[in-house]
Amino acid sequence: MRGLPQEELFIIPKILSFTLYENRGMAFGIAVPHLPLVATGAVLLVLLFAMIIYSVKMNRSIWLYASCAIFAGGLSNFIDRALCDATIDYLYLRPYSFINIADIMIVGGCLISIAACPPGLARHGRRALHNGKKLHVQ
Repeated sequence: MRGLPQEELFIIPKILSFTLYENRGMAFGIAVPHLPLVATGAVLLVLLFAMIIYSVKMNRSIWLYASCAIFAGGLSNFIDRALCDATIDYLYLRPYSFINIADIMIVGGCLISIAACPPGLARHGRRALHNGKKLHVQ
């Protein structure tokens, strides 16, 4: 992993560039010890896989798409961490962070999940739903 090329290719000048970066931390480079990060990632992947199975069983396609996107992105980053002790980020969104396609899939899946959340569910929790149908909650 050492010795990644330091060349930078701008995609959108001064905003987005292609640069290889070895990310040993979490999102935004937050430092976290390797073993807890990999262990937590494994647990989250198992939970996401359970969500995928539930989505298929309940015929909830939007949750399936969101869960699959998050799972695929998480699995990609997990494999990088397990094999290389880091993820390789290659898109530099100036001045904020280095990201990769897996990160985009995770964020996209989360946004789909939020958008698919029925109105009132966030405010009233499970009592706003009954057999998959929205109830009027005052």
